[in-house]
Parts: sequence; C-alpha cells; structure tokens
Amino acid sequence: MKQRIGNACGTIGVLHALANISQELTEAAIPPESWLGNFYSSCDKQLDSVGKAELLEGDTEIEKLHDKATESEANQTDRGNLDDHLITHFVALVKVDGGLYEMDGRKSRAIRHGDTTEGTFLADACKVVEKFMKRDPEELRFTIMALAPTQEE
Repeated sequence: MKQRIGNACGTIGVLHALANISQELTEAAIPPESWLGNFYSSCDKQLDSVGKAELLEGDTEIEKLHDKATESEANQTDRGNLDDHLITHFVALVKVDGGLYEMDGRKSRAIRHGDTTEGTFLADACKVVEKFMKRDPEELRFTIMALAPTQEE
C-alpha cells in the first residue's frame, strides 16, 4: 500500500504487518466485522499499491480513528502533511510465500530480502534490521516490534 497520507507511516506499517500474518492468526485476531476486517475484505489483493492507498484515503472511519489516536498532547505526533520533513519512519518486514519482504509505503513495491520460513523469520528479519542499522551506526532512534511465532531452538 502506497503511503499518501501525511505522517501515517506507523498506520501503514501496522496495516502491512497485519495483512500478512497467517490465515490462522487472522481468523483469531481480526474479527470480520471490525474496521480492519472490513478494510482487508474490501482491499482486493489484485489492487496495486495506489489503489489500496485510495481505499484507505476514502475511508472516513480510519480517518476518525487516526485523528483520535494523534490528538492527545500525550502523543508525540500528529497527522501532519505528506510533504513534511520527518526524521523517523516505520516499515514492516513480513513473510509472504517463503520470502522476507520489506513493506515501505514510500516505495513503489515491496523489497524482497531473501527466503525465510516460519522457524527462521525472526532471525532473518533481524539480519535485515542489522543492515539498516549499519547504514547509519550513529542513529539510535529506532524501535523493533515483532509479530512472529515462537522461534524453534
């Protein structure tokens, strides 16, 4: 999904991550009647990244939810504008059809970082994160959140 909403990379990253969890976990965690369930069912996998962005942009419910989450002074962000200069960003690393993909709403397509399995996904994703960290070793502003199964020993 292309990010075309200002300062929404966290929202886009979470949508990317949750859209790519296993079917079993989707059924357990995302009720079909929820906003997320409705959005994913209307977001045909055949749509290109811009088409998916247009669906999101036209959805007034997510706009209300996003505004509510960012309106409190306790939060460190607001919606902002797409052209705002930001120094932080969110991406999602996901396993799809045996591949490890970087999902970044700023990019035109997913970036494949190689093969992965359920059992090695977390370790493989950490190797990609390590590459990101080597690009700017002095940068300490980052957070990692994993939606991954328990790893095999």
